[in-house]
Amino acid sequence: MLSILLFSVVLVLIQLGGAYLRYLPFRPYLPEAIRHRLWRWLLGWGFASIFIISLLLHSSDFHVGVFKAIFFFAPYPYFLISVYHIRQPIAVHVFVLGMQFLWVLAIHTVAAIGEGFWLADRSDIEVLVIHPIVYFGLFLLAFPFARRLFLDLLPSPYLFSSEKKNLSIAILPLAIFIGLSVPIADTATLHSLKIQLSRISIPLFFFFVYRGMSIATKKVDEMRQEEHTLHLMKDQLKALEEYDDVLRSNQAEAVKFAQEIQKDYKILGEALESGDISRAMKLIESREKQLETTKIQAFSPHPIVNAALSVYMGRAKALGIPVDCRVSLPVKLGVEEHDFSILLSNLLENAIHASEHEPEDSRAISIRVRHRGIACVMEIANRSGARISFDEDGLPVTRQRGHGLGMASLSAFMEKYGAYADFTQEDGWLRFTMYWEV
Repeated sequence: MLSILLFSVVLVLIQLGGAYLRYLPFRPYLPEAIRHRLWRWLLGWGFASIFIISLLLHSSDFHVGVFKAIFFFAPYPYFLISVYHIRQPIAVHVFVLGMQFLWVLAIHTVAAIGEGFWLADRSDIEVLVIHPIVYFGLFLLAFPFARRLFLDLLPSPYLFSSEKKNLSIAILPLAIFIGLSVPIADTATLHSLKIQLSRISIPLFFFFVYRGMSIATKKVDEMRQEEHTLHLMKDQLKALEEYDDVLRSNQAEAVKFAQEIQKDYKILGEALESGDISRAMKLIESREKQLETTKIQAFSPHPIVNAALSVYMGRAKALGIPVDCRVSLPVKLGVEEHDFSILLSNLLENAIHASEHEPEDSRAISIRVRHRGIACVMEIANRSGARISFDEDGLPVTRQRGHGLGMASLSAFMEKYGAYADFTQEDGWLRFTMYWEV
């Protein structure tokens, strides 16, 4: 029984190795807490399955059919655990599963070819005992290459841009695996060299074809990302021009208000002395309306921040995106006003861009900035129906290289000022929250 238990440990190590390969493509997008939780579940199931596999092997007297069934079906509990903890489309999970199965099939076949020459005169039991050890040794030898391959495995998101593509691309590797596995789903321990060569040539050919296709599509992604970055830079330049325009306009308005205030005091004084309250109220109401139409609203004691909010709220309004803005900032920001305004502009630019892709009746942006004591909190939220991926720092990413100017400026701001930021997505809202001290 002890030998069966040790043999079961080897089989579980093989399954954990496969689970690790399936985890690698998603690793860059998983926060540390999720990674730790995922592996606690995987290792917990691995420990439990040691005893389950031992009982199956012991009760079946090490039958070849049971041994093959374990190899075929043991990965699925690990797969379901990964699907539960790694919140990605099921099509992407199925695609990664199929690719990992093809890799497993290739290593099994290499091991079987060697065993066909080395163990041809051995009993089935001896072959069954030796095969997992040989497989695990080959798996470890090929692991450096497999790690590089699976870390960069996920295709361009444009390949999964529609449900029809999702289905056809996702099941292709799995369909190839099933087609190659059906002929060997029997009770034979070793098969002919001809069958073995066909089993290894097709997966390798598919891997090379997919690799070429993946490199080509990612180059297209890089070009699109560069175009997107250029577009953002142009938007930033345009925003700076708008800042300059509205600041100059506001300065002119301030000078004009200062001149008119003296006249207003005189008129108000005359009206109050004569008891003409109606005339005084009309003057006050006209000044309130004039303040409401000024280009820069007084959201805070900081003129550049006010300019940024005014410009981007104006853009959102022009696109029919409702904005709920509530700002309460202290006179002392604790950060450079210019740096804060650039970050705010980039975040609002991203929120507006995301809102444009939502149905018109579902668009909305919420801006909250408040402070208490030395702590300041900024929260920017926008409606978002698309599933967002997050990197290990909890920042939104795509599978394209680079995070764009918004996330780059956020990372620089956090490092410079020791701020903490967090993104969450729930109930149809993508919510950004940042904390810093004044």
